[in-house]
Amino acid sequence: DWAQKVSAVAKKVYQVLQMKGFSRSEYIFVNGEPHLLEVNTVPGLTEQSLLPQQAEKAGIRLEELFDNAIQEALK
Repeated sequence: DWAQKVSAVAKKVYQVLQMKGFSRSEYIFVNGEPHLLEVNTVPGLTEQSLLPQQAEKAGIRLEELFDNAIQEALK
């Protein structure tokens, strides 16, 4: 399934680039396989932006999302 493929590649990219915190990545599919186009380490936070929409869909309030990010940064 395409979502699982993108998730696996995204996790690997995140680890290889030693990223922390929030990011937004764009992919294109070639012959059924996801290929990374770009990584944005400063994703938008407006109501129309993907990060707040994804948090809402996952049942996570923005306050909780930011609190978790702060706690991770303090480790």
